[in-house]
Amino acid sequence: SQEEIADGYTQGSVAPSKKDGYILAWNQKKQRLYHFAGRKAVSNLELKASFVYTGADYLLAQSSSFADNKGFSFTLYSIKYSSNKRKIKLRSIWTGYIDCFVADFFFTEDGICIAGGTRDDEKNNVFYITGKGIHKSFSTKKESDFLRLIQTSDPQKAIAFVSTRDKSEREALIYSFDINEAPEDAEEINLSKDPLLPPD
Repeated sequence: SQEEIADGYTQGSVAPSKKDGYILAWNQKKQRLYHFAGRKAVSNLELKASFVYTGADYLLAQSSSFADNKGFSFTLYSIKYSSNKRKIKLRSIWTGYIDCFVADFFFTEDGICIAGGTRDDEKNNVFYITGKGIHKSFSTKKESDFLRLIQTSDPQKAIAFVSTRDKSEREALIYSFDINEAPEDAEEINLSKDPLLPPD
């Protein structure tokens, strides 16, 4: 049934493959990464993790346990295709700890950009992770909200905004930043002053 097919997969763990018409999907229950052609798995491998964020070229795996003063253990893998792009293999290109409960992410040609809150609920941060390492791109105060990301037409630029847990009123602020620059270089834009938007 459809429910059985979908069981064990989450939204962030499924993505289009580099091979047209194929899907990459990590199953949390089975702890395996599958390469699907329709409903048929043409390749699969073991991948033990608590959460996985999947793209066509890269995959970020997160552990379940939080190490004090360090965070969760994350590993960035590059995905290698062979046998006419049907078979998949993973190669670890970065491993480290991040104090981040991931709320949103997007992939670039070189890695992944993740956004999320700290364990103490004080900050929302954005990190850019590649095979060369990790870089903090943006940071703002956390107030019972989640940070959302939008990748722009320039792959190195992003926009962030907060999404509240409830329908409480907030200023209409967005933040524009370069994922390779320092957090203090981000530009704050108040949309309430935009003539194209209604004042309320």
